[in-house]
Amino acid sequence: MTEQAIPRRPTRHWSRALVGVTVLVTLALVGCQMAASFLYNAPANVISKAYAAQVSWWMTPLQMQNWQLFAPNPISENVEVDARASVGPSAAVTSWVNLSAIDEAQTDGDPAPSHLTMNAMRNAWIKFIQTHTSTGIPLANSPLAGTAQGYLENLVLTYLRPHESQTIDSIQVRFVTTLLSGEGRTAAQTAPQTAMMPWWPVTQS
Repeated sequence: MTEQAIPRRPTRHWSRALVGVTVLVTLALVGCQMAASFLYNAPANVISKAYAAQVSWWMTPLQMQNWQLFAPNPISENVEVDARASVGPSAAVTSWVNLSAIDEAQTDGDPAPSHLTMNAMRNAWIKFIQTHTSTGIPLANSPLAGTAQGYLENLVLTYLRPHESQTIDSIQVRFVTTLLSGEGRTAAQTAPQTAMMPWWPVTQS
């Protein structure tokens, strides 16, 4: 009696190719992330200047970092971000809400605070003032002004919407910046400085 031949399992060449492509794409993305992070934080050099636009597009605003390689960038001022909203059919204006205080309350006593509560609002403020005037007008030479403002608006809405039952039609933000006291700084220099932004309409989704 002859043994019946066991049919060979067909080779799935397409699955191997898919795995290979997936691995290559993943490695490429990891490489891009590492290179962009290094160039973003490293001191200015020929390469970082040549690819400044591409690095900025990749890193901002979601991956902004408040430090630099070989040159720490310590915080020299306290920033308070406040917001209020125009709500409902009567366009009633709410009281100012201290968003920075909300973050501080969530961070205080937390052994492992999240990146969102620690840095998101401050990073949004940094990118906004880098791309706008003190009155909230986008700088003409800043292609990322719209992105920075949109990111700040969306972040502010995540704070306001859970506490507001009516529809938010527009929001207004103000920044209260206080320079930390130090040698050579006068009382006038360390007095709180308030920058009021215009009302921004909210697109209803």
